[in-house]
Parts: sequence; structure tokens; C-alpha cells
Amino acid sequence: MKYIFTLFIILSSQGLFAKSILLSGFDAFKDYPLNNSEIIAQAVQKKFKGSDIKVHYCQLRTVYYKSAQTLQDCFHALGEKPDFVISLGEGHCDKVGFETRAINLMKSELADNDGIKYWKEKINPDGPKRVTLSLDLSRILPMLSKKDRKLARMSKNAGRFVCNNLAYIMGTEFTEAPFTFIHVPNHDCSNQEYQKKRTIEVLTKTIKALF
Repeated sequence: MKYIFTLFIILSSQGLFAKSILLSGFDAFKDYPLNNSEIIAQAVQKKFKGSDIKVHYCQLRTVYYKSAQTLQDCFHALGEKPDFVISLGEGHCDKVGFETRAINLMKSELADNDGIKYWKEKINPDGPKRVTLSLDLSRILPMLSKKDRKLARMSKNAGRFVCNNLAYIMGTEFTEAPFTFIHVPNHDCSNQEYQKKRTIEVLTKTIKALF
């Protein structure tokens, strides 16, 4: 057993075990020109180009149910299955929210990009009230610098819109790899360029810490 463990460490250090992640972002919502989750996800992907960690990108539409199906299709279309799946969505301006759970509820006055609106309806009528996401980033947070921890925070509220819909479905139906959802600062924040740069830095460090 000791020999096997030592061999595993040696092979890992030499990069002989493939390391990969599936990262998704949403398209622009309604008439907005862009969606920060898409921009940031693609920028993070570029950060790992040529490294020993492969980041695959999956483009999602801001549509109930369809986004979760597309993400699962992206996962199954890959030859070698990624170690982790992380979805990004726009949130508040003051933080990067590492979500820990999703709830079985859709409640928004806004319609999705297909014009569909839900108000106080369950995502799955037979599903649990809430689900804990399988990739727990609470162990990663202490590995980040004090400066990074001021931006990145644990959250128990993924909202009631498409982000939460995606997280709940992935949390209850998807078991092939650990999954989590991260809210990134909104594209129309007053200091969006700085927030975007810092978010890319934090997410890059977070992905490295996973391995």
C-alpha cells in the first residue's frame, strides 16, 4: 500500500495523471451586451492554456432547465471526463459567492431568455427542499490569501432564478463528478474592470488549489 501511494505521488508530480475541469458560463441576459460569467470563465480557461490542468468551457443559455441539460451534454461529450464541474453565474458586485446549496424553488418576476417565468413553483415537485452541492469549496477558502478571502465568500443562497435552477438540478441529478456553483460580480458593477480582474485571479487560484 505504501508503494502504491508513493507511486501515485510520483506520477502526479510528473503530470502523468490528467487533470481537468469543466467550466461553464451563461449568455447575455435579455438586452444586456454581455454576461460576466461567460467573460470570466473564458478568461480563466486561457489562464490554464499550456498548463497541466485542462479547462474545458461550456456555453449555457440563461434558460430554466435547458442550461442544466446543456451542461450535462457538454460533460458527456468530452472524451476524458473532467475531475470537477464548476458553473459561473452573475451575482452581487461585492463578492465572489462560493455556493454551498440550492433550493427547490423558482421565484422571479423576470423571464428567462426564452421568455419563461416561474413564480413560487418547485423545480422538481418530488425533489427535496434543498440540496447540498457535491464540491465543497470551504476547504479551499483558507488556502487563499487574506486579500482574496475578502472577495471570495461562502454562500447558502443561490437565488431563485436560472442559476439556482441549474445548481439544484445538477445537485440532485448529476453524480459523475463533484459539482459546484460560483456567483461572480455582475457586469454592470461600477468598478467592473477591477472586479473582473480580481475574480479571474481568485478563480484561477481556486482551481489550482483543487488539485
